[in-house]
Amino acid sequence: MKAKKLTLLGAISATLLLTACQGNSTNQDTQGNNAQQDLELSSSAAISTMEPSQAGDTTSTLAMSQVFEGLYVLGPDDELQLGVAAEEPEISEDETVYTFTLRDDAEWSDGPPVTADDFVFAFQKITDPKYAAPNADVLFDVVKNAREINLEDGDIDTLGCQSN
Repeated sequence: MKAKKLTLLGAISATLLLTACQGNSTNQDTQGNNAQQDLELSSSAAISTMEPSQAGDTTSTLAMSQVFEGLYVLGPDDELQLGVAAEEPEISEDETVYTFTLRDDAEWSDGPPVTADDFVFAFQKITDPKYAAPNADVLFDVVKNAREINLEDGDIDTLGCQSN
């Protein structure tokens, strides 16, 4: 079970590139006003894309990992920690269905709440062959029908993820 869980968690951590959300917090100055925050990073190469489904290079992937959050994130010791997921998933008895509950305070950078439908959309986009996502294969052995949809042009509606 641990190997399956780690495989799933690895694929899910890849989805951190597919969602951009943040917690419900603000940075305030000493007078209680919202303060602007700037982050400057340098890189030896140009960022080729900030489109998560199209990232195939290290530079873009690293840049996106600084601004996007998925169900899990990498912690300070490179261990997976809960991100948008509120708790560890409920796992079916046959270990084929993982049910995640999202944090109540998870929201997009412009304010709307992050929903399960956002994750379904992201999984569908990386799997759908019309987007030619370079890393679609990370879902092949983890999400039901991902391989068939991506390689054989199957019906995207049969992808093994759904929102409740």
